[in-house]
Amino acid sequence: MALQAGLEKAGVPRLQSAIKWEQIAEPYIHRKGAYAMRKRKEVIFGAG
Repeated sequence: MALQAGLEKAGVPRLQSAIKWEQIAEPYIHRKGAYAMRKRKEVIFGAG
């Protein structure tokens, strides 16, 4: 949660992960990530 909160304060609106870490990042959903990038928002993707 600290990582996600820190990134939100830094202006990074989305943090998605293919690993199920709901406390740290929302689950990877292609549609949501693609939409955020089309809106020119930063998206960080994480995978194991």
